[in-house]
Amino acid sequence: MFLSLSYKKFNWQINLYLLGYICIAVIFNGCISGPSLHYYTLENTIKPLEDATPLCLQVSSIRLAESLKRKEIMVRKNSVQVDYYSVHLWASSLEELITNKYR
Repeated sequence: MFLSLSYKKFNWQINLYLLGYICIAVIFNGCISGPSLHYYTLENTIKPLEDATPLCLQVSSIRLAESLKRKEIMVRKNSVQVDYYSVHLWASSLEELITNKYR
């Protein structure tokens, strides 16, 4: 009887440890897999206005402010504050995307 009771207690402790390890694994699995990243580029079509005079524009290169030279897409929150998306990124540098759009 004592051996049977001791075995059941030991078996119960193993089950609790196993349940604890499973819970920790599930929690860490959610933490390890981060949010999926989304990449953006600029559309390569320019739609002219119907009544506009034709204009030829040639751009050799673009220089951007330091705040725009990041991979993350910048959002202006108000007139003095900007923020960056952490999962919404440019597919290549914004300077390259703008230069290629107008070549």
